[in-house]
Amino acid sequence: MPKAVRNEPLHLQIAGHYKRLIQTGQIASGDRLPSVREVRDDWEVGHQTAQRALLHLQTEGLVRSGPNGTFANGKRTKYGPQQRMRFAGFPSAERIEILSAGLVSAPAYILPILDPIEAMTGFWPVVRREWVLYEAGGVPYVLWVSWCPAEAAEAAPELLRPEPLPDPGNEARLIAERTGKTITWGHSARESRLIKDDGREGPLLHLPPGSCVLAEVYQWASGDEILEYGEYVVIGNRVIESDMEP
Repeated sequence: MPKAVRNEPLHLQIAGHYKRLIQTGQIASGDRLPSVREVRDDWEVGHQTAQRALLHLQTEGLVRSGPNGTFANGKRTKYGPQQRMRFAGFPSAERIEILSAGLVSAPAYILPILDPIEAMTGFWPVVRREWVLYEAGGVPYVLWVSWCPAEAAEAAPELLRPEPLPDPGNEARLIAERTGKTITWGHSARESRLIKDDGREGPLLHLPPGSCVLAEVYQWASGDEILEYGEYVVIGNRVIESDMEP
């Protein structure tokens, strides 16, 4: 059992430990979590700190408490791009279905993101990957598309294969490792909106017309070079986490 350290709020560190176990499937939905007394003894902290940790998980919707104990509710909180960058490895509680992977002609809106100067018209190849993430039980909850410069496939040819990567949603890490580059910054933006009538979002996520989703776009870059641009939509009643640094 890891021990609490004193450079961050202890109850948040303890809550974060159990959150990661839930997100990665090591604690399955419906499994019982340790009691306040067990958390207190395992982590060697005070009763109030242990209680605050479990209450924090309950506030985030990750657990539910009752007279028989505290139990995991693992479907709610998911890894976002920041968490996938921070915690290498694909959560075992999820299943991925690769829909497509390969070189395509960059759409007009992608050109100024990946190649702002060199190519603004005509055919300009980029790597496009599309996949659906499924929760335990086979429920699709994310439709995801990533875009990378075509030259990235020279160093990482698996980007062109319709097969899962070691950490889907983290193509930038793979590219950086293969090319010796350093990821220096990232950016994301999100909106709540209705699903698009594009024949993709509704059918692939099993949503009826008029359903509301959370849509996010993000970028990972090395200096001025964009390594990955991603966009995904999430079904309702799911929380996608993001890291924040001062």
